[in-house]
Amino acid sequence: MFSFTAKYTAKSCLRRSLSSSITESPRDAIAKNLLLFNRIIAAKDENSLTAAAKSSIAVDLKELPGELLPYQKYLSSSASSSSVPYVPDPTAWQNLVR
Repeated sequence: MFSFTAKYTAKSCLRRSLSSSITESPRDAIAKNLLLFNRIIAAKDENSLTAAAKSSIAVDLKELPGELLPYQKYLSSSASSSSVPYVPDPTAWQNLVR
């Protein structure tokens, strides 16, 4: 029963986070999902699992909570792009299949 509830709650959280991800940056979404994941993992019974899934999470990427400190370098980095355009290699093994 607990595993069914956990799966249902996880699916519900995923749907909710995907619908809210339209208005937030990818790094905000990753930070929120990591915190949500930690709360779900820490749940010991069905009631605490439900409470963890329904809780709202607000993350300030400039002041990360202790749980996210291992990810600080990634979450605080700026988006990077290449100055050189991508050119596919025609001799790559993926392109040799006919």
